[in-house]
Parts: sequence; C-alpha cells; structure tokens
Amino acid sequence: MRDQAAAEAFFKQAEKTTGVTPEQITTDKEPALYPAIKNVFGDSTKHRDVKYMNNKLEQNHRGIKSRYKVMKGFKDSWCAMIFCAAFEEIWQFFRMKDKARGERRKLLASRINGFNGPLELLMA
Repeated sequence: MRDQAAAEAFFKQAEKTTGVTPEQITTDKEPALYPAIKNVFGDSTKHRDVKYMNNKLEQNHRGIKSRYKVMKGFKDSWCAMIFCAAFEEIWQFFRMKDKARGERRKLLASRINGFNGPLELLMA
C-alpha cells in the first residue's frame, strides 16, 4: 500500500467491514497514509506515527511467528485461523502479567496440571 488511493480504499473497506470508526490509528511514517486517514476519517481519528508505538503491535505476534516459521507456513487460511485461535488461548492461559517471577514459578505447575487435566479425563 504505497499510494494514497490504495490506502483510502483499504481504510474505507476496513471501516465498512467492521462497522467501526477508529479513535486512533498507529502506522509507520508512510507519506501516503497521512492524507488518506484525513480524507477517510477526518479529524475524529488520531493518527500516531511513533515507531515505538507500532513496534508494540509488531512484537505482539512475535510468538506466533516463531511457531509457524518452523512449520513453513499454513496450508490455507482455515488452518491459520485454528492455529492462531488456539495459540492465543494457550498464551493467555499461561500468561501471568501481574505476578512476580517467583510467583509465576510457583503457579506454573498448577497451571500446567489444570491445562492437562481435562485432556487426561477425556483419554481415560
């Protein structure tokens, strides 16, 4: 997406598909995006172009990238959807954001047992 017309078409399509007008958009510093966002969303949407803000978004799917590169991609979009949904659920299950490292170590074994528990019941 390196021209303004393509950017505007993309933003209009995204708004139409989701039915949501974003409050803010974080992008890289591509010059075509500035007028495109202004034309499609007007002054109601804040455009952030700080590279560190965008980096947070990029790093969020870093874990998934490390898994699917080993698999050499997905056969189709259905396989990708199933993998990403399961990966996200498992990641959220084991994530302990507000815990100190020592607390996470203590809780990890119980989380693993809790995660394996239902599967073991099905296999019995």
